[in-house]
Amino acid sequence: MRFEHSLPSTSICHLFVTPEMVLDPAGELAKILSDPVESIREEAFQRLLSAEKEGVEKIVRRKVPEWQELYGTRGWNLLKKRRASSTFSLPKKGGISGEFRNRLIQEAYREKP
Repeated sequence: MRFEHSLPSTSICHLFVTPEMVLDPAGELAKILSDPVESIREEAFQRLLSAEKEGVEKIVRRKVPEWQELYGTRGWNLLKKRRASSTFSLPKKGGISGEFRNRLIQEAYREKP
């Protein structure tokens, strides 16, 4: 039986592919189905997920200055040149997104100076 046909009928919410699973899919599937609530498997998944999130956050933190230089700073400088005020009302949801900043720039350039 294949994973995609067997697992949906179980209580398993998360599954990560291990080297053992790649080498012996049928054997690993049988182990999983014999104990679908195995806490060790869920704990391992949560550890891997946490490590992956931390890795992504580190990459993003390293790239933020570059992204601000490429996208953020230029847009805010355009707004400062066109508007008398450099303060803005932020939407309740979403905060400062690229879409929000672009909309402010477009509105500022539609206004007559």
